[in-house]
Amino acid sequence: MKVLITGGSGLLGRYLVKTAPEDWRIFSTYKKNWQREKPAIWYHLDIRNRAEVMELFDLIKPDIVIHCASIGSVDYTEENFLEVRNVNVGGLSHIVDAAQGYKCKLIYISTNAVFSGNLPPYTEVSPLEPVNAYGTIKAQAEILVQDNASKWLIIRPFMLYGWPYPGGRTNWAVKIIESLRESGYALNLVDDVIWMPTYAADCADVIWDLLVKSEINKEIFNLAAPERATLYQFGLKVCEAFCLEKKLLKPVNSDFFSLGQGRVKARRPKDTSYDLAKLYQYGFMLSDIKTGLEKMREDEL
Repeated sequence: MKVLITGGSGLLGRYLVKTAPEDWRIFSTYKKNWQREKPAIWYHLDIRNRAEVMELFDLIKPDIVIHCASIGSVDYTEENFLEVRNVNVGGLSHIVDAAQGYKCKLIYISTNAVFSGNLPPYTEVSPLEPVNAYGTIKAQAEILVQDNASKWLIIRPFMLYGWPYPGGRTNWAVKIIESLRESGYALNLVDDVIWMPTYAADCADVIWDLLVKSEINKEIFNLAAPERATLYQFGLKVCEAFCLEKKLLKPVNSDFFSLGQGRVKARRPKDTSYDLAKLYQYGFMLSDIKTGLEKMREDEL
């Protein structure tokens, strides 16, 4: 089995490469952050370039494509909508067309941001009602996959954390660890927005298990750890796992970071937590926060 992971240099991509089935051939792409971690064979790819996408598919002829490549910043998207849409929808359309040409199964990585946060918990068939530009683009991408691909799975991870490759995009667990280890200054964390923090390696494991069950097709999976927490509550658990000073964490309301000022540009939904019944039905139970952070600590680079 030949698997192409686009955006393999990102956080989920790293753990997909790290946990890939031993007897499968793994090919992975990067755009800016290049890593050579085995067992993957690495290629540069700009998904906006249709000819480059088709050339890579012609070279590899994959059986499965796991599409992780995208711009993932919610605030950046709010101010750069057309650029992000060109990557996250336009680039995806090239991947979909190439996958159709080679009769590949396409695994599309979506997000909880496709939901409004007004009516949790959300199932796989809940209406898509994004409240910001990033969620709007990801919802458009989900529709593109369903309308144009013949073999697909849509995976909606929730607040992934873990160790990125050096130079890669960070995440909240790493931000908290690095901030408290290096600066020793107080860190303000929002305490009125609900998340389901999920260890990225657990997410990768579920994806591989779903692909081993090759008969599963045209299905959506809301994928998260079975625990709801605010960012502040998550931060306290990070401190416990990594022996950091809890007193340096300060709970604040989300309006503490005024919309449109500082780094916060986009509106955030208050509670997009999932109903995980479908995940349980398929036999998957991800690590709770404490266990996930313990795994992350053991995996520290």
